[in-house]
Amino acid sequence: ESYFKEDIHYLEDILVAGDIIYAAEYYGWLSIIDISDGPTVLFREKITNGELESMYLDGSNLFVNTSDDFTIHFDVSNKTSPTRLTSDIKIEPKKCTYEIVNKGNYKLCTSYFSAYYLQLYDFSDSLNPAYIKETSVFHRNGYKVNSNGDIILVNGASGVFTVDTSDINNLSVVSIYDSPGDGNGVYLKNDIAYVADGNSGIAVLDVSDVSAVSVLNTVNDAKNFTDFKFATDNLLFYEVGFSGSTLHIYHLDDPTTPNFVKTYNFGSYMKMFSEGGKNYVLYRDGLYQFDIDDSYEITFTKIY
Repeated sequence: ESYFKEDIHYLEDILVAGDIIYAAEYYGWLSIIDISDGPTVLFREKITNGELESMYLDGSNLFVNTSDDFTIHFDVSNKTSPTRLTSDIKIEPKKCTYEIVNKGNYKLCTSYFSAYYLQLYDFSDSLNPAYIKETSVFHRNGYKVNSNGDIILVNGASGVFTVDTSDINNLSVVSIYDSPGDGNGVYLKNDIAYVADGNSGIAVLDVSDVSAVSVLNTVNDAKNFTDFKFATDNLLFYEVGFSGSTLHIYHLDDPTTPNFVKTYNFGSYMKMFSEGGKNYVLYRDGLYQFDIDDSYEITFTKIY
């Protein structure tokens, strides 16, 4: 336990894949940890003198983005001794920070440094992903992908945009829903989009056909919904105001009518996500698993 307290610090990003955790630190350290029987460090190495920012996993390929616009590529088939496959990849002009759509060898990505325009890459050679172009499609406050692989974007006061990706090289915005508030985040389940819409509450939209978005409901609890943060199978977590820590929880008894059940202060967390049916919250000091009982009480267990 002292290993984690003393040596792992200032976590920047986490990936959980089954019982394996990939941890990227701000100061350049990459760790691989097995949590199947308590945390066991399989690998830990300083991989750059710069800063690590984000990661994404594609099969056994781990891509780690750094602050100096390099992407470091590992084969992580052997968790105790991952192989650095190439020298650092300098992807110009921007980095693929988060994969949005994967179609064949092509990936649409978004980047911290792209002013949120979607970018197209060719991953047919995974050792050297090729940047193709920055598209004209812009997202400001979040995105989700429906069952057809089409994209739903929220763009603040500009509303909700839907994008047809059938021709990955020529994206087109096919629909715009001008929501009454500010689109500040979105969750998608069974092709129903739940948009955090500022002072107008939650907009519930049918986006199964991106060319014909329809409004199913609006839920206005007189709150300022500034972001969508997290979801379990039947609960939605929304940020209200700009504290970044107080989340309002809604239950989906009726998929078209989210019902408010509880407010909870999670403190200064960095990231919330689900993996393998488990809920996780990342803080600078470590990763916690949390459970929600039938009375909506929340308990935390520190993973490391």
